[in-house]
Amino acid sequence: MLFHSERSFELWDYHVSHRQLLIRSPMRDALPANIDLIFVGVSFLKCDTFFQTIELDLAQADEIAQLGIVVKDGVVYRIKSCGGDAWIAASQFKVLSNTLPIFESSLEYLFKPRTPQDYGIILAES
Repeated sequence: MLFHSERSFELWDYHVSHRQLLIRSPMRDALPANIDLIFVGVSFLKCDTFFQTIELDLAQADEIAQLGIVVKDGVVYRIKSCGGDAWIAASQFKVLSNTLPIFESSLEYLFKPRTPQDYGIILAES
């Protein structure tokens, strides 16, 4: 398993031009930080817009074949959630904990020369 959280997540932002996807668990009263799952080089996406819990792992070869996904660059990630599985083919992922304002996307920081303190703490990455 690459990452696990009992928090709820939502499909938050997608940049078609840069093939970037953000799935966020926003901070709330009892949760002092956002948790952002960022995927770059996205070439395939099959998912719901809400995840009750999240378990991120690599998809198995038989699952990829069953879905008919052709991966040219990257790997296929599987997100297990209470509502079902999601599938994302991407070249890499990163999980960040940050305190960005709710409408500020962490995707904006991927191409800017910033320090890690600017965009949060890395919890997992490929």
